[in-house]
Amino acid sequence: MRKILTESRAAPHSSFLSEVEMANKFGVNVATARKAVERLVQEGLLYKVHRKGTFVAPKPRNRLILIITTNPNFSVVGKLTPVADQYPDMQWQELTVDSLRSYIDNVEYVFPRLEGVLLIRDFPRCIDIVRVLKKKGIPTFFYGSDIHLPMLGGCSVLLYSESRITRMAMDHLKAQGCKRIACVGSTRWPASKARMDHYHEWIKHNKFPDDPELLLDEPFSTDFRECYSAVLERLGSKTFGADGIYCTSNELACIVIQAACTLGIKIPSELAVVGVEDDESIALRIFPQITAVRIPFSEDIQESFKQLSALKGIPPKEDAQIWSTPFLIHRQSS
Repeated sequence: MRKILTESRAAPHSSFLSEVEMANKFGVNVATARKAVERLVQEGLLYKVHRKGTFVAPKPRNRLILIITTNPNFSVVGKLTPVADQYPDMQWQELTVDSLRSYIDNVEYVFPRLEGVLLIRDFPRCIDIVRVLKKKGIPTFFYGSDIHLPMLGGCSVLLYSESRITRMAMDHLKAQGCKRIACVGSTRWPASKARMDHYHEWIKHNKFPDDPELLLDEPFSTDFRECYSAVLERLGSKTFGADGIYCTSNELACIVIQAACTLGIKIPSELAVVGVEDDESIALRIFPQITAVRIPFSEDIQESFKQLSALKGIPPKEDAQIWSTPFLIHRQSS
């Protein structure tokens, strides 16, 4: 019976032979067949449902991948669901970087089935963890911004290019006929700072006005109302005069659109706005909806998981480097 279960392709949760059928098939009494079933249930090959019968148990997920994030309020597990069925022997567990750090020295004993670690963004906070994992021979994969590229020795990566994101946004505003393009960002956030730097490079290369009045550095993460008031004041200034704004995140784009609507500025006829988004959830909550460069976050997370799963516990000889493909979502209202 064990050989039948291990070598057959019986679908998980499909009905198996009854005890009487087993007894007849193997030429034993029912009591012996019942004991055999109990043994196979203990081994995890079968399971019983009262008054319904005996069923084939799904294969145990005996390989583990840890998903490491830096924000306790941020979860990616739901985004992995579409690829789960492709890896019937794989399970994953999500942890914050601080949780993993507390027992990183003994990680192979805490997680004896561990075959890989997927790090999501904010690489600087994970450098010490990557070094330990590399020393222990545990495959590691990082997904995030290319601003971390100089630090990424020791793991394979899937990256999105900040310069490409900014170039797509600025090229769209230029194509819309904008002659004076502003930028709203926050230097406190590394990715936003990088996008602001690439904004300056694009402005210089395309010979657009490089006016300090066109740059708004707002600490969005600290106080929404303070940021909104600052944007409202700048948009209402007589010296501002921008006909297009590149926002380094959709959160900032929302603030710009709300401030513009308050001032009676028509979007996009009087002011074109472009943001950067991971998904459409923010854009769909406000009107006018935001034209944005979309980072395919869900798709990238799934691809990262696939790449790491393919390693099967064997670190690659060379660190792989894969690039994400952002795209512009042009919403008619903005």
